[in-house]
Amino acid sequence: MIDEIIAYKSKTRINLIFVLTVLSVGMVIAWVVMLVIFCFDKQLEEELGVPPLWASILFFSLGAFILGGELFYIIGYLRLPNILIYRSGDQINFCGKFYKIRDIDRIDFQEVYYATIPLHAMKIILKDGTVLKNGYIADTYIVNQKLQRLLFIYKEMRNND
Repeated sequence: MIDEIIAYKSKTRINLIFVLTVLSVGMVIAWVVMLVIFCFDKQLEEELGVPPLWASILFFSLGAFILGGELFYIIGYLRLPNILIYRSGDQINFCGKFYKIRDIDRIDFQEVYYATIPLHAMKIILKDGTVLKNGYIADTYIVNQKLQRLLFIYKEMRNND
């Protein structure tokens, strides 16, 4: 029997956000250095064959595209919830039917991708063998409709009777 289901942000994501932030800051510093070089180095203009202004615009455009993608990625992950818990006895709603957590025998879990239908990748198997797919979790669980990815883990409780 499952005592609780925990949804959480993994440490890997936090580390990834840190790396992307460092890369973004490094890219901004590189932009400034390159702009100074392009604007004040006449020999570079002759070697490149283009005016420094055009070279810097091209460099900035490419960098802005990469930086924008990184920031979009970071902001998307920062909007995920830190921790949400369902305890034994709580009800979840799948396909219009309510089930208590204690009725769930086993969960085949994987990364859950949020789209228009939340939890469309999640599969729950009940004690009677019923397989629930494409279901919704209770409204109290969905804090932010724009969740993108969530990892589910569960803790199994054993009776010592």
